[in-house]
Amino acid sequence: MSNSLANWSLFANRPLAGSPRAITQAPVSVAISITTDGLTVSSTTNLDGAIQVDNTITVGVDDTGYDVKFFGDTASAYMLWDTSTDDLVLAGAAGLDIAGDIDVDGTANLDVVDIDGAVDMASTLTLAGNADFNGDLDVDGTTNLDNTDIDGTLTVDGTNTTITSTIVSLVGAVTASSNISASGNLSATGNLDIDGTSNLASDLYVGGNITGSNDISASGNIYGTGNLDIDGTSNFAGEH
Repeated sequence: MSNSLANWSLFANRPLAGSPRAITQAPVSVAISITTDGLTVSSTTNLDGAIQVDNTITVGVDDTGYDVKFFGDTASAYMLWDTSTDDLVLAGAAGLDIAGDIDVDGTANLDVVDIDGAVDMASTLTLAGNADFNGDLDVDGTTNLDNTDIDGTLTVDGTNTTITSTIVSLVGAVTASSNISASGNLSATGNLDIDGTSNLASDLYVGGNITGSNDISASGNIYGTGNLDIDGTSNFAGEH
């Protein structure tokens, strides 16, 4: 170890002179610069000034760790490496601000998530609870929904929308500005209001009344179990 004495000042009544003696009259202030290959401190050290470390800092050894704690300016805010639980704890008002990427290999348990930017997911997103969207939901791929409850307006801009469910129940009104094609049965418990032409390739079964303000043309059979009330002219080209 080589020690270089940078500053030595004695607050005493007289300077040192002659033979060595004990100084008991005043405190001593010493500023020393130490250059050494190794320094071992076996007791508590209190450093009030700034410390600059130009190399690696290691606390403990493998399988034997120690707590490291950093306090913030806010009361009860601190960051703690808790060696007993092997956890990094951000307590109080302490937060985590990440400018780069965050890579989580395990499970992330987040009570509240506020995301200001885009979310890119390369795998499946599983939700055990509800998903509440205040904005738009843009899905480029396939959406598999077991149950869908839509309280507002459903607008489909695609060229073809295919529904493979056995039963599709619509409680409210359905308005279509283009064609609606069904390979199975299409049942309506309310009114069916069609302003344009209706082309039916198979039989049409109606349990209630049919009211038409224009012509009703059928190239096939029309079956009726009730009365047929015609106020105008009826033209039948075949048997009736």
